[in-house]
Amino acid sequence: MNNKKMFLPMCYVFRNAVELGLKRLIVEKSHISREDALKIIKKKKHSLLGLWNKIEAEIVEYSNAPEDDTTVSDTRTYIQQLHDYDSASDKFRYPTNKNLNTYFMTSETLDMMAVASFFHELCNFLDAVDSMLSEVMDFEAEMHSYYADEMSYFDY
Repeated sequence: MNNKKMFLPMCYVFRNAVELGLKRLIVEKSHISREDALKIIKKKKHSLLGLWNKIEAEIVEYSNAPEDDTTVSDTRTYIQQLHDYDSASDKFRYPTNKNLNTYFMTSETLDMMAVASFFHELCNFLDAVDSMLSEVMDFEAEMHSYYADEMSYFDY
């Protein structure tokens, strides 16, 4: 099978990985209550930008990045571009939209490696955020345990 035939499936899988990565951050790694996180997932469905908007502030808060670091704003730009290109989450999945307008009818030359790199960087960033927020959660649990032990010492 040639690379041309693999382009859309590659994009579909990567886009889905980005969506699931954002949902994982919201449900499992954020300080959003589970009930509220599930409401967000239900409401935002496949909207990458909508999901990003719900987790971005927490990423910024805990990233401790220098003021001149552009990683989060670059990621926002990536997500905005992907959202603008495929806001309904169907371009890489179906040959037409819900109104039966066909996608990819014009011949376009796309750099498959550049597109793969775009998605790969985005997924790597989300994995790094997952690790960062896991560390935050571990630290908070340890501190909570420490202070609970300290307070029980004074309960006598």
